[in-house]
Amino acid sequence: MEALLPEDDWPYLYLKKRTIPDHYRAFLLVIIALGFLPLLFLPRGERRVRLPYFFLGAAFFLLETSNVVALSLLFGSTWAVNVTVFTGILLLVLLGNLVVARLAQPRVVVLLGVLALNLALAAATPTSALLSVAWAPARIVLAVLVFLGPVFFAAMIFATLIKDEPRLYQAYGSNILGAVVGGACEYLSLLLGFKFLLALTLAFYLLVYLTLPGYLRQGDRPNPLAPTKR
Repeated sequence: MEALLPEDDWPYLYLKKRTIPDHYRAFLLVIIALGFLPLLFLPRGERRVRLPYFFLGAAFFLLETSNVVALSLLFGSTWAVNVTVFTGILLLVLLGNLVVARLAQPRVVVLLGVLALNLALAAATPTSALLSVAWAPARIVLAVLVFLGPVFFAAMIFATLIKDEPRLYQAYGSNILGAVVGGACEYLSLLLGFKFLLALTLAFYLLVYLTLPGYLRQGDRPNPLAPTKR
């Protein structure tokens, strides 16, 4: 069998074909099982997964993974680049929280729409296109806006929902459990490439929209999960 040539969307030098190795599959099953196992130790009435937070966790993990890969292809896969990327992600998360703290009534639906557009832009932008920008600072800014921009809006969505959440333990637990599932979904890139992860991320955010209460999608109704005007 002829080996596939690696490319930016499928940069796996150590695989001859698109496949998930058997030992990876076994490991993923164990990780997912261990992620859901703690639910059995909770009282029956507390064994509840809050779906919006679950899908937010899964989507954010995939978003983070695809960003690290895209910027590593652009600037090189080194520890310095990884530190820079993770620092940028943490700063954007902090900035998103600060913005939500200052806004009286953030609109979750609007944020989801802008996030979806940013994801579409990231998916449509070849990493190599930014290499034509000769000035390094401008290339870095463009890369952050295109590939890391969704992190900012994702942080705003989570901060908006969690701010007045009455069941914080369920919300955070569901979010972490979603991140475990998102981490498992990351290995689908071995089959379908990293662009597929962006599509899957968008699908998770669509599920966030669908699982939110109906009044979150209507601007003329109050949103009990967001801060009220004072």
